[in-house]
Amino acid sequence: MYKKCMNYVPKYRIIHTDSDKFTQSQDLANWANLENMKTASRAINEMTADNSALEELEDAAHNAFAQRMAAVEALKPIQERWNEIEDILPVIEKFAQYKPFSIQYSSLSGRAQKKYAREHDYELSEFQRIFAEIRKRFPDKKVPTVKVLTKEKESLQKLYEEKNAEYITAKKEADRLSKLIQTKQQSQKALEQYLQNEQAAKQKKKQSLE
Repeated sequence: MYKKCMNYVPKYRIIHTDSDKFTQSQDLANWANLENMKTASRAINEMTADNSALEELEDAAHNAFAQRMAAVEALKPIQERWNEIEDILPVIEKFAQYKPFSIQYSSLSGRAQKKYAREHDYELSEFQRIFAEIRKRFPDKKVPTVKVLTKEKESLQKLYEEKNAEYITAKKEADRLSKLIQTKQQSQKALEQYLQNEQAAKQKKKQSLE
């Protein structure tokens, strides 16, 4: 799956020396052969630079990609819960803000209660509106406090940063390995083209002498 992130960009160029212009000009053939030998040598050097086989790099890349995807999956529920708290926290804060007015109203009776209702009509109306929303969101009546939700947000933030760091590390490693794999694949292809060209050039030369 990590191969989807790799874009093939030719890094080596093997000059095909099996055409007539090379068989007809020894100087041109010598120049092309020298250039091809330089390209092949560079390809060999890059293939053996890190002492890792292509198969080993591919396995490591698969593991890095899996770790990256695991980090992504771990981040999703954290972000979802964070969004839930961000959504409900303002409601809980308003509930805590207007609840004392309802408590005070309930503690009164008679004229004192009516007077308090007139003086704090807005606050009591807001409490009733928010209380209706609270009952809808928390039918079990287990309403978290602002302090509890704020503390949970802090914990989520810390956990998110840890998992995001794991994601970044895994992504960097996956990208690094992908580049190494691409280099080895290009080097391998260059060597194959070099050998094929050598064989074709020899066959062409043999035919020209017959």
